[in-house]
Amino acid sequence: MVEKLLDPLLKALESGSWGIAFLLVALAVIVKLRPIFEFLERQQSRREEFVKSALQVEAVAGAARSFLEEELNYLLLKKVTGISADRHLREKLKEIVDRSAGEIQTLQLAKAKSHLHLKDGTLSIVLHASDRFEWIFNWVFAVFMAFLAIALFMLPSTIKGITLQQLLSLMALGVVFFVFALFLVSQTISFSVAKNIAPIIAALESRQAATATSSVNGTSCSKPQSAPSSP
Repeated sequence: MVEKLLDPLLKALESGSWGIAFLLVALAVIVKLRPIFEFLERQQSRREEFVKSALQVEAVAGAARSFLEEELNYLLLKKVTGISADRHLREKLKEIVDRSAGEIQTLQLAKAKSHLHLKDGTLSIVLHASDRFEWIFNWVFAVFMAFLAIALFMLPSTIKGITLQQLLSLMALGVVFFVFALFLVSQTISFSVAKNIAPIIAALESRQAATATSSVNGTSCSKPQSAPSSP
């Protein structure tokens, strides 16, 4: 497939059709990356099948079976949500979703996975200043690229006697800029979702901590005090 794109790419470069050349290069990269992603997916599936097969062996018991069950839960969660989490984080995420009463969904946690932080049993959303800067930069650059794409789409109507080759070059460049703008917007989703669910998670964890403190204080007060000894 890549070899078939080489000839039109050289012709586009020789004729100065940079838009078509960029589009062909992007297509070649996608074609090359696809087998790599398919290979990694197959390796992940083989690992999952191996763990399932091992769990069906009756001789596997005790610590080995517990390890395999933990590994299978890890693989399944990563496959469904994309979150790589150990048992403690998995249980905490499930607990947060259950306690939120529909305010937080597993998909939201998956999108904000890079900002999740579990410490001493408390889940929090960590947003650094660099994350905010990256979010602003991506949005500004995405809007800029989108305007460039729109300008390239409209430019042929202002050129008299435009040739088909020029039209295709401008359209190809417009498509490339528009796709890149969409890519930049996709990079802002993680921060946006994390920012939205951060106060909800903070409130849930604060409420749980307050409940635990009240329970401990109530238990301490309910203990009978020993009677003073008689002289």
